[in-house]
Amino acid sequence: MTSNATVTVFAGGTILTADARRPRAESLTVADGRVVQIGGSPQGDVTVDLQGMTLLPGFRDGHIHPLWGGTETLDAPVTTAMDLDDLLARVGRHARDHPELEWVVGHGYPCEALPGAVGRSEWLDAVVPDRPVALWASDHHTMWVNSRALAAAGIGDDTADPPAGEIVRRRGRAVGTLREGAMDLVAPLVPRHSAADKARGLAIALELMAAAGVVWAQEAALAPDDVGA
Repeated sequence: MTSNATVTVFAGGTILTADARRPRAESLTVADGRVVQIGGSPQGDVTVDLQGMTLLPGFRDGHIHPLWGGTETLDAPVTTAMDLDDLLARVGRHARDHPELEWVVGHGYPCEALPGAVGRSEWLDAVVPDRPVALWASDHHTMWVNSRALAAAGIGDDTADPPAGEIVRRRGRAVGTLREGAMDLVAPLVPRHSAADKARGLAIALELMAAAGVVWAQEAALAPDDVGA
């Protein structure tokens, strides 16, 4: 500990130590970003009153996708859309704000925002008529696309369902929703993020994780060109 380090004492609640010999403590002292004392009667420059709440050690996550999650924040902001109109407005605004994009992409739209959880290509055509659109649902097992994306993938009303996948149809017409293996007809066509964007996205994810108390994590899936991020 450096001589001018600020000493912070957390007290006034339950402190879980993750130490079987002493699972709980009444205070915890931190200096220079490190725990320097557990329990006792410490003196600090700053005291944080926990107001009866519980203080936990940092979380560890052995299966998480910070690279995917972080880079997805750079795409159309669809995750918190309240309903279909809100969702379409967000996609259209993102397209207008980014005329340089070959494809308009979004991840994590709420399935319940769509009637019957089925998206129709013409709804997306109305807000992005000039480029392909590909939106992954929050379940990541469903994709909603516009007419240009269907055309780019060669998907028509007569296209057979791929193995372990479904091209959702109504009255024999492919409506614009793809499930499971059918997403693979479109996904390879969607431009991948650049190395710079991946680095940016990863930094965003790590910041969010730290704010939530995640101090250690293991990336559960990487492509060869992700490693440089």
